Amino acid sequence: MDILLTGDGDLVVTNDDLALTDWAGQERLQMAMCRIRTDAPDWFHHPSLGASLGDLYGEPNTQETASLGMARIKEALCFDGYFSPHEVSVEAVPDFDGVHFFVHIVSEDEERPLVYQVKVEFVPGTYKQLG
Repeated sequence: MDILLTGDGDLVVTNDDLALTDWAGQERLQMAMCRIRTDAPDWFHHPSLGASLGDLYGEPNTQETASLGMARIKEALCFDGYFSPHEVSVEAVPDFDGVHFFVHIVSEDEERPLVYQVKVEFVPGTYKQLG
């Protein structure tokens, strides 16, 4: 998906045309963002795509809930081979009102790991992209 998106997933338009990503790492981060922020089965033609982090609402703010979110993120990124399991690591840091997830994607094309951060608050449908 080489069409540039904002942090909220909206299309970016420049000079009356859709903007494109500037580098392969940016495209991979966008794909990670879309998969992480999607609740399956939101994509009609890809019903299993998405981490379904919205399902964490109402769960206790525990390490077990964080572990569930980490597993869902890794599965959403790797289920079809777009990312391989050895390229992706996920960390979770619970705080008083939710969980911060830090997704690290290692790529041989990049000097440093790509990092995507998202906070899942325990309020329905609330995701915050960090950084």
